[in-house]
Amino acid sequence: MPANFKTINLSIFETRCVECHGPNKKANNVDLSSYEKIMSKDIFPPLVIPGNPERSSLYQSVFRNDEFTMPKGRQRLSNKELQAIYEWIKNGALKDEMPKPKKPDEPTESEPEPDPGSNEPGGSDEAGGNEPGRGDSSKEPG
Repeated sequence: MPANFKTINLSIFETRCVECHGPNKKANNVDLSSYEKIMSKDIFPPLVIPGNPERSSLYQSVFRNDEFTMPKGRQRLSNKELQAIYEWIKNGALKDEMPKPKKPDEPTESEPEPDPGSNEPGGSDEAGGNEPGRGDSSKEPG
């Protein structure tokens, strides 16, 4: 299961949680019906602490294995569902699936900057400039 809010919301929160923790019924004052409600600062302890699933009460309540495990009175979440929630929170609990793409004019880390004095990528324009140990500094006096 992908660890993003859209997937977790559709496959877990909407199907297994909002009946008791939604806009019509807010058990323990918890509303899981939207990203904004889940991330609300009005709930203490916070449901989600981005980057820290172990301290997030949402994760604690589904991960625990006792009479207080959520969803209460229903089948426990699968390991894949628990892992998706954990990774989503660990990775910052973002609303959007993907980070915004870079602008086309921004170089990426994998693209080296071209050498201004070079006619070839990665080399110089002198004879033998692409071979190690060759070039002006390795020419023997004649």
